[in-house]
Amino acid sequence: IQWKENLLHTQALEKATLEARYDTLRNQVNPHFLFNSLNTLLMLVSDNPVASKYVESISEIMRYMLQSRDKDAVLLRDELKIARDYVFIQQSRFGDKLIVDFDVPEKYYHYAIPPLALQMLLENAIKHNVVSKEDPLFVNVYINDGKYIVIENTLKAKIDKDPSTGVGLENIQSRYRYLAGKDIVLKQETGMFVVMLPLFEKAI
Repeated sequence: IQWKENLLHTQALEKATLEARYDTLRNQVNPHFLFNSLNTLLMLVSDNPVASKYVESISEIMRYMLQSRDKDAVLLRDELKIARDYVFIQQSRFGDKLIVDFDVPEKYYHYAIPPLALQMLLENAIKHNVVSKEDPLFVNVYINDGKYIVIENTLKAKIDKDPSTGVGLENIQSRYRYLAGKDIVLKQETGMFVVMLPLFEKAI
């Protein structure tokens, strides 16, 4: 009987230990913690306009991720704002080696888009292409024929790079099929890679 009690006690202790370790790991990547830390950092660098803008952009992206993580779709207006914040962060790193132009009239802001779709495509463009003084990366975001929002970038593939899994594009494609019953359009033209996301309306 004593042996069984000791065994049960040991198993309960092991379970409690594992749960504590799991909670610790989960808290280490808790977005609320990161978001609050960034707000504190923003106060500390308030006398530096460039640093303040940088931290504020990261903070806005974190806030957006928290607010949209349980949503299927968001307004294009909100997605564009976060995409611009993301570009600002990347341009702080690359300077004039990264040139991004947004040309999306406000009359299209009411359309819907899967959360972080634009950010993922911008990230892909930077991840897979050379961004240098000799070969700057140009990205254009614009509306095509009133039916698509287009993200196109100059194509200059990195020589040394990790093989692409295609998960990002597959993720966006799956969400579009689920939300709008439509496919995204991928095109590779002379020196350009183009992704066309269909515009659709959804109550949000």
